[in-house]
Amino acid sequence: MGDPANNGIGDITVPEGDDAIFGVNLTGAAVGGTLTLTMAQSGVNPATEGTDYKVTTFQYSLDNGTTGTTPRKARRSRSTRATARCW
Repeated sequence: MGDPANNGIGDITVPEGDDAIFGVNLTGAAVGGTLTLTMAQSGVNPATEGTDYKVTTFQYSLDNGTTGTTPRKARRSRSTRATARCW
């Protein structure tokens, strides 16, 4: 299958207390594949994991945001990275 694509989202700005919502378009994914969400601090006043957001708390949607699904498996590593397997 080769190396997975690295599809960066770029910087987003979210008002205090609001959810960060962004789209990811994925085509040709293998059945049983893995979706990895990696958070990186940037900007002048970056958000702090654990204080401003929780990297292990996210949802994904396969119907353009109509419903959100919390992954059944999530792993938090020592870096600010969460990995979720999508079924």
